[in-house]
Amino acid sequence: MRCSNESARAFILRPGRSRRLVVWLLASHATAVAGILTLPIGVVGRAGALLLVVLHAVWRRPRSVPRIVAGDRGTWSVPELGLTGLVVSPASAVSPSLIELALDGAGGRIVVLLCRDQLSASVWRQLQARVRLDLGRPRLS
Repeated sequence: MRCSNESARAFILRPGRSRRLVVWLLASHATAVAGILTLPIGVVGRAGALLLVVLHAVWRRPRSVPRIVAGDRGTWSVPELGLTGLVVSPASAVSPSLIELALDGAGGRIVVLLCRDQLSASVWRQLQARVRLDLGRPRLS
């Protein structure tokens, strides 16, 4: 939920949980349940389909977002996962309410979905600006 400048050269994000994402996931699974209840299938088929929806909801629940550090030269890191030297991928996207932050490194790509309600308004604007800035940087080779 915070951003700090523990180092003058680092932008550190500590996102909270997104209520918006949780509500969206609950609504989408509730819609699936409502659709299953209207299907002309037997009780066993309906029970099986409902079980699959519930299992999917539990298995795909949103995980907490780890601390993300943006360094001063366009490099990013995710210390909790031991990832350093990451760069913003062209696959990243910035919108008014969502940021899909794709970070590429030697070990592959990590993608973090951030919703506006996870950060304060000022931190959200700083993050949008930083991601847009890093998207415009030339790629390191």
